[in-house]
Amino acid sequence: MRFWRYLVVGALISAAVLGLEISSVAQTECMVTVQPGESIQAAIDSAPEGRDN
Repeated sequence: MRFWRYLVVGALISAAVLGLEISSVAQTECMVTVQPGESIQAAIDSAPEGRDN
């Protein structure tokens, strides 16, 4: 019985740590506004590095 208890507690702790790791990887939102007459490509090029949206 103890084995299963330790197994479940270990799995829960592992899941919690994995959840923290995944949430720390999440990126903050980035919005770029392009006005009429402005270049969309220039806005994309000037966006912060590493952004894909």
